[in-house]
Amino acid sequence: MTDTVIFDTIDFIQNFITVTATAYPNVLACDPPYDVDFTGGSPAPPISFWDFNDGTTSSLNNPTHTFTDTGFFNVMYVAIDSSTCNVADTTYLTVDINQSKEFSATLDFVPPPPCGTDTMFVNLDFTGTGADSLAWDMGDGTIYFDTTISHYYTVPGIYTISLYAIDTICDKSETINNTVVFLGNDVSEITVPNVFTPNEDGDNDEVSFDGVDPEAQYSWTIFNRWGKKVFESTDSGQAWDGTNMFNSNQLKAGIYYYELIYKDQCADEEHVIPGYIHLMR
Repeated sequence: MTDTVIFDTIDFIQNFITVTATAYPNVLACDPPYDVDFTGGSPAPPISFWDFNDGTTSSLNNPTHTFTDTGFFNVMYVAIDSSTCNVADTTYLTVDINQSKEFSATLDFVPPPPCGTDTMFVNLDFTGTGADSLAWDMGDGTIYFDTTISHYYTVPGIYTISLYAIDTICDKSETINNTVVFLGNDVSEITVPNVFTPNEDGDNDEVSFDGVDPEAQYSWTIFNRWGKKVFESTDSGQAWDGTNMFNSNQLKAGIYYYELIYKDQCADEEHVIPGYIHLMR
């Protein structure tokens, strides 16, 4: 009789299921009391446990907690599931609550004289407190991010300098604007034609003067040969068309006399220029 041995194979498949603690956010903030909305595991484990490191705890998966004091808090979150192999898993978050500093945006700035040079230099210093980010907009397309600024303008104009001061941690900001006027070395050089022909042919029908600084103070007066005023203007863009501006009558051909008075912005002296214009028809 022969013994018979029977062999069989059994496969064992093991699934190792674990619970994982995931949580957020980490927080950097200012000025308690400060509320933080915490988010625990997803999907939520059967049991959640939070220790906020300030003497308080929570068993909610997504609690909202109020930190009433300043300080640095290591917040612990534990996800618990007894049906898993590891039963529990732990992670930590940080909450840093600061007392905000006094915040003010001030600057030290003395506008330079507007006239007399081809280049204007401007120096600015931030003298405020509590800002951790600065931006200077110089009004000509230039941006700086430093505390002390030196900048120069080469094109005459009126520029608005804007300082943006920001406390990024405590979410505070302020803007300061200053105006700089740069006139350069503009000096009027007057040119007035002495003949014009107002016959409505579209050619040389009006007479005007060129070369006066647009920002200068000026007046232009025209008289007939007997000294009677026939035209006057303080607008450099206004031309004379050969009519009497006080009654709109066309004036006869002849010699007319003018007096141009102006004062440049960059000079205190008033200039008086006399001359004549030959009106031809």
